[in-house]
Amino acid sequence: MGGPRRFGALCTGVLALVVCWLVAFATVAGWMLLDSGGALLASLGVPVVVVLLFIGVLLGTEFEEGPGHASDENPTTKALMVFFFVGCGALAVASGVLNFSGAQIYHVHFGARTEAVLSSVVEFNGESGAVVKRWYYVDDRATGEDLGPLAVPPPDGTEEGDPIAVLADPAGWVRPVPADSAGWTTVPTVVLLGTAGVVALGALSVLGTGLVVLTRRPR
Repeated sequence: MGGPRRFGALCTGVLALVVCWLVAFATVAGWMLLDSGGALLASLGVPVVVVLLFIGVLLGTEFEEGPGHASDENPTTKALMVFFFVGCGALAVASGVLNFSGAQIYHVHFGARTEAVLSSVVEFNGESGAVVKRWYYVDDRATGEDLGPLAVPPPDGTEEGDPIAVLADPAGWVRPVPADSAGWTTVPTVVLLGTAGVVALGALSVLGTGLVVLTRRPR
């Protein structure tokens, strides 16, 4: 009964680490995409992620504990730690994709095409006086509603008062993007799906390693 019990602990630990990855991914996505509440979401998500990490590692390594088994020399423990670092790497890659293309990916699926006008450009200057950032605000051309700043800059040559087609979020959560920038999302979407696939394969590899160790371990 000891073997199955420890394997159950391993399954619980791997599940906790997968949930941890999903919570961390959702936290990063909210932090980068939401106009408001992103910082609050991150502050709530980080403690949850830390707790799940500890639970996952403790429960997972319990599979290797027992008389005559040094945890740091067993293949399941090594696979578990590799899975942890692979998950962290996948999260870093996914975060980079969200930072550069997250808004476009969101609007491809949920955005509504809206005819707008570039209402104003707000410039932010650095300590040297040079412009370090620009925010481009757009209004709905039909209703005059303020749609907020664009998540990515408009096409070169667009000036205040010029018409521009944008994809806007009906819920108002994610800033709009120029409509012509939403076509460059195939590769980022594949990368995001690939990171999720890597995490899933890593989890299956750890469980497969645990099964091999369990069947080969002297009873």
